[in-house]
Amino acid sequence: MQLVVYWRMGPRPIHLRFPYEWNPMHQPSTCSCPIPSRGENLFKRVIIGLAIAGTIIALIMIALQAFGLSRRTITIDPTLISPLGGFGYVYPISGAPPIAGMNLRSDKAGSHASDLVLKENGTALTDPHSQHSEIVSEGNGRYSHWGATLYFSTSDRTDPRSNGRTYQAEYSFAPPAWLILAVLALDAVAVRLWLPSISIRPIDKLILSRADTLPLTLLGAVASFEVLLLLAANSSPTIIQNTDAGTISGWVAGELHPDRLASDFVVSDPSTSRFYISAFVPVVKSLASYTDDIGLAYLFMYIPIVLIELFGYYLLGLRITGNRLWSSVLALMTIVPVWNLGRSDLFGLYWIPLVRNAYDGLLPFLIIAFLSFGARLAALPVLFALCGLTIYVHPVSAPVGAAGLWLGSFALAGPRTSFGRNFAVLIAAGLVFVLMATPFAISFFSSFSGGEVVNSPNVTELQADALKDFQKSLAPGQYDAWLAVREFLGDTGVTAWPIWVTGLAGLIFVPFVQSKFRRTCHFFLLFLLGCLGASVGLSWVDQAIAHWLGRTPFQLDLIRGMRLIVMPVLVGFVLLLTLVETRFFAAGRLAPLRPAIPAAAILLVAYWWGLFPNWISDRIGISSITNDVKSQDPDASALISYLRGRPSNGTVLPIGRQVVGQAVRYAGLQPLAFLKIDANSLFYSGSDKWIKWAELNKLNRAMLDPNNRNGADSFDLLAARSGARYVVLEKGAVSPTVETHILAKGKMINQFGHWSLVELN
Repeated sequence: MQLVVYWRMGPRPIHLRFPYEWNPMHQPSTCSCPIPSRGENLFKRVIIGLAIAGTIIALIMIALQAFGLSRRTITIDPTLISPLGGFGYVYPISGAPPIAGMNLRSDKAGSHASDLVLKENGTALTDPHSQHSEIVSEGNGRYSHWGATLYFSTSDRTDPRSNGRTYQAEYSFAPPAWLILAVLALDAVAVRLWLPSISIRPIDKLILSRADTLPLTLLGAVASFEVLLLLAANSSPTIIQNTDAGTISGWVAGELHPDRLASDFVVSDPSTSRFYISAFVPVVKSLASYTDDIGLAYLFMYIPIVLIELFGYYLLGLRITGNRLWSSVLALMTIVPVWNLGRSDLFGLYWIPLVRNAYDGLLPFLIIAFLSFGARLAALPVLFALCGLTIYVHPVSAPVGAAGLWLGSFALAGPRTSFGRNFAVLIAAGLVFVLMATPFAISFFSSFSGGEVVNSPNVTELQADALKDFQKSLAPGQYDAWLAVREFLGDTGVTAWPIWVTGLAGLIFVPFVQSKFRRTCHFFLLFLLGCLGASVGLSWVDQAIAHWLGRTPFQLDLIRGMRLIVMPVLVGFVLLLTLVETRFFAAGRLAPLRPAIPAAAILLVAYWWGLFPNWISDRIGISSITNDVKSQDPDASALISYLRGRPSNGTVLPIGRQVVGQAVRYAGLQPLAFLKIDANSLFYSGSDKWIKWAELNKLNRAMLDPNNRNGADSFDLLAARSGARYVVLEKGAVSPTVETHILAKGKMINQFGHWSLVELN
């Protein structure tokens, strides 16, 4: 007979169990009362008190920075400016923060953390975070905030001590990164002590419950911050800081505004985009009808991508580890761009939405489906039909991912299923994938160029030169499979080698310790090999055939699918961490340290975000993303807005940054006469305009060459043969001689800081 008594004392109920045995004295034989000791209660109160105090201080600092209350503006005193040599000068930066402890973030090696803006007569200079050697040798408004010193130059290389202009520096104080991380780690320990049942309790089945509310809420907050920081960094109309995104937005503009872009060099011809099939294009097109801003509509794609990716990898982590903490860690490790192929490609989530990110977000749902139903042979054709649909999301990733899933499915077969039968069903399932991809394949190969025969009499010397120039503009690993492997191991491997080694060790050794994970680990190992074989192997075959035919590589770009092997390694990493926790911290001498595990997880994510920056890590100072993504050019935005309000009565020749040139098309809605990055559309589509592009590209290259004395003549020929009526010119994009010549050849219509709009005579 047993009597159980419950009452509440503090946050947890106290359980008293009285196993009652009948005896003459009627005395209870045992009594266990797990009431916390005074020391234990005091420890909890101290930790919780410190967590609350630290959180309040951190939130106050964050609020001061967010609402601009920590921003300072100083006017540079010419008498305190010191010459650096050449065109460079230095000035000391100082000031008191609004709250003690807030610091002034500056640039340092490998990080552009400073938000200092230098203004000349009220106009912001546009080249922050410049190399000090370039400030000295080039000048032209370059500057850098390094430590407590401002290194800068004037816009026209004059002496700021005597040119009569006013210079102001605007900067803000921010909470130190160590404080944010310490508070988060302390909060994690406090929550674990206060609500022990909320933690990381393992689950047996993939069923979401009330206990998932906290991790999903935190992941939702991370997703919201990512999206808000991205949107806040962009002006109106939106200029997308990525050439692939700009190309897609240009295609959308051509479909939405065929009248205004009827004379555009590329998008006026639908055949230049017919080879590219992705759900991204119609979705962005639909959103643009509501936003009236194609660039903003494109950026809105970040919202579903980041939510799907975080939720998908959290579910995948639950399906594999059954641990809510490490599932959250897996999700947070995929929300950053994990660079590979010499930093020319990535797995995870970039700083702006990319089509490949959409596939990365769908991949965990596919894997969950395979792990759940892959052992049933009748389900395999259905699963590969779903894989086939993903080719209409990202055509490059889908075949590689399907190859990995196909090979991994061999590990999922039941013990009573013969290899021959399993193999036959998988062959049929693979044919289902091919069948689903057939409409895309027909459309793609009917419009795909297939490369050019370099030594063919039909290819002129000019075209062959242009093809080589185009190949140089691509990452070398995209047309050299073995180089891609070396770059992957060299760049990505060196950057985060402890994670990769631990992850592979997890996939290999966990099955020997926990037999229930054997099929899962074998599945991911085979998935890894399948992705590696499909990306490197097929690309090598593609390039070998191209070499045998004397053509440039076919450029199917499947080599980029090698980035997918990052995912199984991360899964192996969190699987090993889950095993370590349950084996060493669940009981025994290390059990008292278990409340600190969530804090260790936060520091692990911070380490990962320090290696691969995202919007949040940039904001809190752990690492930094590139400045061109996180800060817009207000002069370029003003120019694009002006162009949008003008009629479309002639083609525009952009001379300057490619992303701004693309924005002239999709945001300014003006037809372009020539843009170098349009080679992507022309080369892959095999458009007849490729020949004309090759001629114009040679003239453009000669015009931009600072050592070419005939750069002005090259511009005249480029303008004449492209039929340009207007020129959008960025200051410093060409040599001073060519710039003066362009301004003299036409009439200045308007000027926006360092951008000029010129109508040619």
